[in-house]
Amino acid sequence: MTFITNPSGPDNDIFDFIDTLIAPVVGRRTIDHLYEDGNGDITSNFPAGAAQYWPNTLIRQLVKRRVIRSELDKSIQAYDQELVDYILKDAGRLFTISALIDSDRTWLLNAMNFFRKYHFQDSELSAEVSAKCLVKEALSSLDSKLWSRGRASRICEMQWKVLVPVISTEIDNYDFHAKAILPFTKLRTVDGGGAFSTLSHVEIREGHFKDPTCLDVSYNSLALQQTNRRIRLLSGPSHSL
Repeated sequence: MTFITNPSGPDNDIFDFIDTLIAPVVGRRTIDHLYEDGNGDITSNFPAGAAQYWPNTLIRQLVKRRVIRSELDKSIQAYDQELVDYILKDAGRLFTISALIDSDRTWLLNAMNFFRKYHFQDSELSAEVSAKCLVKEALSSLDSKLWSRGRASRICEMQWKVLVPVISTEIDNYDFHAKAILPFTKLRTVDGGGAFSTLSHVEIREGHFKDPTCLDVSYNSLALQQTNRRIRLLSGPSHSL
């Protein structure tokens, strides 16, 4: 096991580094503001009211080896290379969610060690009701000191800003958690959905749509049928609404 100490110096200043990376996406705001509000420049307004979220394109820019080490280097504790590898391979979203809720990087290091100890993985978390999500009572029961009532509540709320789904043509119907944020901007609603559902034409955020049957997935509009939090994918741009 290789332990990494906490080097200091300008090369480890994550603020300048990430600000340079994400400037084209979110403008010249500081990383401090991004950590505080979860990136208010990117917003969904469908199916519920306006909700801010972190898109996949931004998360991929944040979850880099250098970024992870720069954040963990701010801790007063040493960490091992295996933790960095675990975050890169299995827990990039957990790392992002945890980093967003608390500026204490020693706590962040302890949180990531906690997730590794109890075998938490991004692949287990989803906005769909059939999958797992972070539950504050479960976290507190495993480690009440690490997961105080405030932190447990914050991470369970923040997860929805990060667990924004990728919509695939391989799946016809989705059933999402009530708090799930979907990567849609409503273009228009039309008649014909039925008594308990609506038909909508929406724009989908880049990085949140895949069509394995089509090499060109550059189009960004979809036709959907919505019943409560259940979403049925009708088609891509060829569907006339």
